[in-house]
Amino acid sequence: LIGAGSVLAYVGSVCWLYEKPDFGMAALVGIAGIDLLAAWFAGGAFSYWYGDGTAHVISSASVAAWLLVCLDPVTSGLVTGVTIAAMLLGHWYLNSPTMELNPLKRLIRLLMAVAVLRAIVCAIGLAVLWAMTGPPANLSLWFFALRWLSGVFGLLGLAWMALRTLDIPNTQSATGILYVAVIAAFTGELCGQLLSHGALYPL
Repeated sequence: LIGAGSVLAYVGSVCWLYEKPDFGMAALVGIAGIDLLAAWFAGGAFSYWYGDGTAHVISSASVAAWLLVCLDPVTSGLVTGVTIAAMLLGHWYLNSPTMELNPLKRLIRLLMAVAVLRAIVCAIGLAVLWAMTGPPANLSLWFFALRWLSGVFGLLGLAWMALRTLDIPNTQSATGILYVAVIAAFTGELCGQLLSHGALYPL
């Protein structure tokens, strides 16, 4: 899957280079689908029900747990991807300062929405894991604090600041804030991966 995604990424870049947006968009959709499948395979979403060779009992709890496993790479990818997209779009306003600001504002609002969605998924995962096994053994208070302060609350605060800065409007300052938001998103997700290592659910 990774090899197929790499080949399709090259094909897509050629399509955009030769100004074939329809084929380029199709390639982007294909890359997203392949990457999502690869993430689900790596995260064990497809082996959840038969991971040990026997079928798990299907119950509402097991379905909810499987949904958490499936939503983990989706929400993580949305947080990092939308943050980077907003930063890159903000950077383009430096080259074309007369562009309409609404697309960037919509992207920042989407960033805030996916950050909240990511927080909900991780909070549910932590609550379920805590209720089942008690505090995770690898739960470091410092990493946990950095994960939430940087990757959730900090990211939401920076997105709100960028949105308010565009009301002035000052696209250069908003882009600088979005640069910091990219760092906050990556820091939060990296800490989340460290905390979730060996855990059943995303943290």
